[in-house]
Amino acid sequence: MNIVIIEDEAPAAQYLEQLIGQCEPAARVCAKLGSVQAILKWFEENDEPELIFSDVELSDGVSFEAWERLAPACPIVFTTAYNTYFQAAFGSNGVDYLQKPFSREDVQRSLEKYRRLKRAMLTPDKTTLELIRRLLESGSSPKETYRRRFPVKRYNGTELIDVSQVALFRLDHSGLYAIEAEGKSFPMLDYTLASLEEQLDPKQFFRTNRNEIVNIDFVNLIQQLGKDKLRVALGNKLESVTSTHKTPLFRRWIEGE
Repeated sequence: MNIVIIEDEAPAAQYLEQLIGQCEPAARVCAKLGSVQAILKWFEENDEPELIFSDVELSDGVSFEAWERLAPACPIVFTTAYNTYFQAAFGSNGVDYLQKPFSREDVQRSLEKYRRLKRAMLTPDKTTLELIRRLLESGSSPKETYRRRFPVKRYNGTELIDVSQVALFRLDHSGLYAIEAEGKSFPMLDYTLASLEEQLDPKQFFRTNRNEIVNIDFVNLIQQLGKDKLRVALGNKLESVTSTHKTPLFRRWIEGE
């Protein structure tokens, strides 16, 4: 099993590597990375590991910034001293959340959870298949409650943003922003794109690519862009481009499927 450790404190990274070795002797730690930039560089140059153990607060930001950009397919076990990132972690491919200080038993449970998940994906048991069948037959899911507004910290206090007025959520090199149709933007310092995606109504909002979520109420023009992408105009000043794998999903979403 190939594993990458994300941790900006060398002793903590070494300790975690030792625990992993005790729990899974065959595991190989491919890299220990301590910053967002190091994560981006390593994943650009190497194949994804099978599992990631990731701290949240790093020397140059939070690890969610890297996972938002990279969108790794492999599961992530988050390791942090804080309990405030729980929701964001499970919106970023998280399969477990270890709060520091953790023990060998905690790491063992995370590895066992990963193995169970892997087995279930490869050979789903009868219980899993029965659950899927019942969900498909019911044609419904538990009622969801979605956010209608978000509190955003400003220099002079806290402002409430009405999501119905947001045409686009965009993540760029300077951070995450909620942008209204006329171009006014609000920094979303306490959020990640993944956590927003979880809290927004999927009938109204769609993630067109790794960095953007659009509001269907502001879509006024859709144009083919090359073979596999679409240009989505939002009002008169904004636009988004669907990624290749999102294009067919976007077509179905815009038609209400």
